[in-house]
Amino acid sequence: MVFDAFTLPGVLNAGRYCNNWIRSNESGYGLTPAQLGAVIVLRAGATIFAFDDTIWSKYPRIGQQTRVDPATGKPFAFNPFLRTPGGDALTQGVQWKELVDLGVHFAVCNGTATGLASAIASASAGGNADAEREPPSVSPLPKVTAPTSMVRAAGGTVAVHGTR
Repeated sequence: MVFDAFTLPGVLNAGRYCNNWIRSNESGYGLTPAQLGAVIVLRAGATIFAFDDTIWSKYPRIGQQTRVDPATGKPFAFNPFLRTPGGDALTQGVQWKELVDLGVHFAVCNGTATGLASAIASASAGGNADAEREPPSVSPLPKVTAPTSMVRAAGGTVAVHGTR
């Protein structure tokens, strides 16, 4: 099952729905997470949530694209989906590590990651040669890349989570 997220609300919905889908298959059909296949696609506005904390702290404009950190009242300087145990107003309990532990994989939009690197480099005072040379690194999550057409052709299901 592919959960496609392209906005902040989409990230929350994809994470929650993916977890619910796994748990429902466990309780309803006796399937284990190892018997299921789940991929969360982070693209467009959701791509920033694939970046690790190093990128979030080095390029504060990334955190400015989200709500403020309730602990500081400022934009997040870290990826809240990687290290906010128990959740907060932004993540609402969705955590990448918990999903990875269930066998969920992540696919990340390289086009958006590269575009963000260019935008960050352009916006930095005098440019940022590091950002221009390489796109931001993503968190150490397992990831795969499979176009949704391939998933459907293989009999899989794609759930799209946007602004709704």
